[in-house]
Amino acid sequence: MVVAITVLPQLADSARRVRAAQQLRGGDSGRFARVRGLRRLLVPVLEDAFERSLSLAAGMDARGYGRSGHATAAQRRATGTLMIAGLLGICVGVYAFLDSTAPRVLAWPMLALGAATALGGFVVAGRRVQRSRYRPQSWRAAEVLVALSGAAVGAGLWAVQHWEPLVAHPGVLAVPTLSAAAVAAVLVGVVPVWAAPPPVTAYGRATAATAPAAAAGTRERVDA
Repeated sequence: MVVAITVLPQLADSARRVRAAQQLRGGDSGRFARVRGLRRLLVPVLEDAFERSLSLAAGMDARGYGRSGHATAAQRRATGTLMIAGLLGICVGVYAFLDSTAPRVLAWPMLALGAATALGGFVVAGRRVQRSRYRPQSWRAAEVLVALSGAAVGAGLWAVQHWEPLVAHPGVLAVPTLSAAAVAAVLVGVVPVWAAPPPVTAYGRATAATAPAAAAGTRERVDA
């Protein structure tokens, strides 16, 4: 379905890119040259369009598009029936809207009915989609201390620049000087080296998972 829908837009894009590449290479002009150029243009355009369409379809399949999941056969049949009926209604409505000789009852009413049916198919198909939710880790004292240390460094350096401009901007000819406030503001930025919690990695998760079991085994040996 993805290849069938995207191959025509990909054909136009591929034809534009292949023609630009052939123009850069140069070539003969004239009617016979255009015929030969058309034959040289057709194969790369078709190959490139189908290759890009297949790549898009493979990428969507790898991301789970079109998977039935835990849907039953009846649910899949109902979704497919609604989608096909909706597409047919939209096609009939668009044709009747463009053809002035067609009955007007097949124009807007059929178009609206087809769109509503297709929307119902999307709703039915979306009910069985399972989405994971991102739950960030809760901040504890260590995380709060790291954040406050960063804010304190920024505020301290701003204060040094505001009240001690010669320390912040000593110039080219002057000898740079330091003040206690500037040193303290920089040293506060070293606090996360000791206060920051260990990073959550695969090893850290495995260690955290085995720590309760090891503690329980130690407690049993002590009790024995």
